[in-house]
Amino acid sequence: MAETEATGLLQTDQIFDVPVSQLLLDPLNPRLPFVGIGSVTQDRIIDYMLREGNIAELMGAIGEIGFQRSEPLLVTSVKEGDPDWDLERSRDTPLYYVVEGNRRLTAVLLLLNPGRAKHRRITITAVSTEATHRPTEVPVLVFDKREDLLDYLGYRHITGTKPWGALEKAIYLDQLSQARGATDFQALAKTIGSRSDYVAKLLTGLKVYRTIEERDFFDLPGVERETVSFSLITTALGYAKLNEFIGLTSARDHEAKGLKLDELRKLTEWMFRPFEGKTRLGDSRNLGDLGEVVAETAALKAFVNGRPLAEAVLLTGQPTQVFREAVEDAYSRLKDAQAGANKARDLAETDAERLRDVSRLARDLARVVEGRLFEDED
Repeated sequence: MAETEATGLLQTDQIFDVPVSQLLLDPLNPRLPFVGIGSVTQDRIIDYMLREGNIAELMGAIGEIGFQRSEPLLVTSVKEGDPDWDLERSRDTPLYYVVEGNRRLTAVLLLLNPGRAKHRRITITAVSTEATHRPTEVPVLVFDKREDLLDYLGYRHITGTKPWGALEKAIYLDQLSQARGATDFQALAKTIGSRSDYVAKLLTGLKVYRTIEERDFFDLPGVERETVSFSLITTALGYAKLNEFIGLTSARDHEAKGLKLDELRKLTEWMFRPFEGKTRLGDSRNLGDLGEVVAETAALKAFVNGRPLAEAVLLTGQPTQVFREAVEDAYSRLKDAQAGANKARDLAETDAERLRDVSRLARDLARVVEGRLFEDED
């Protein structure tokens, strides 16, 4: 078993060469957005890597200079209960999952067999044909258990030089909590050097994201893996009224047992379905307004029926709050101006004119308010 030091660096005295035929891409790789959703086959992983991983360029580098022994693949044995256990039992030689180094393994696999590429076939075939090196064996460092690698992965991809995005972090934290047998936000936060509320939001967001993907993005036109932003989902979880709308008790509700699928479908549509060149939500800064709308029956009905968000929010209590805060702020500033008026120097006629404008505006607003009060009495 390989050990990790406190710095997160790996010891290299147990590196040895393994035939590529004994290596499998990791079906639990946190970089795969579909991890935990449906069947994760080797071909599906290769397909994703080709789309997202700049594999042709990596193939060219390995094909030119070979596979670097100083950067071994980090692997763990395929064991009973793993997706490929039946394949393992049918062989005379052991199989290993590559937990760290899947892009490099994909590049080697395609150098040896470019026919596995479903995309960029002409480019992949050309790179393979021109390659000087097509390694059939690569250096590996074997770990007894996947759990032994998790701390190192966290060091490398969260606090280290190759940081993950929010979705990859969430998948990693989910795997780490499963390995530990419990979800302790505080302990997980210490592992990645972050806050417990951030960890909770990531895990809750992952549950919501997986629910959306498991349902094929609710068959919404234009809504697919490439257009659904995990970061926008976790940002939305920062608004209590949006959480309540979809059935979450809070952003820490990572089990999401009360999740409302109909409401989640609506929220997914508003945030991600293209609508006249954008989405119904528009900018992420409008999430607060959306939260106000879904919390008011009349505003929500208007929005569902097609009214723009900017109009629907006028049917909530938010405009009244904005009005009152603005009036209070103006009053407070005028009090400050009054307190400093006797000490002010170089005052001009324009200052007096501006104050007359303020006076007229205040009288007009007072008449509007009085008129509304009169309407309410009727």
